[in-house]
Amino acid sequence: MYGSAFPHGKKEFKVRAILTTVIAVVSLGVAMAAGRTLGPTVEFTALLGATTCGFVMPFFLYLKHFGFKSGSWLSMSVAVLFVLCLALYPIGITATVLGILEYD
Repeated sequence: MYGSAFPHGKKEFKVRAILTTVIAVVSLGVAMAAGRTLGPTVEFTALLGATTCGFVMPFFLYLKHFGFKSGSWLSMSVAVLFVLCLALYPIGITATVLGILEYD
């Protein structure tokens, strides 16, 4: 987002405060749009957070740190698993949406 010009001091505080406020307002809007229950909101939050932290980020960080080596079986395995973990997003979101539609 910033490249090598990371903000410091009051500018950093201002950027973080604005970003946090935007995230909170968007979350509140989604929760209010969910209707009677917060179940769908919690499901989406858990789905995206758990998939990102538990599956996607470890493989992404490995590839970011060590790089992709086309001759290495380990690097190829990590890349394939990374792509498969990215496929969990549409699968999980589709399952959640279908579950919501089933109850309505």
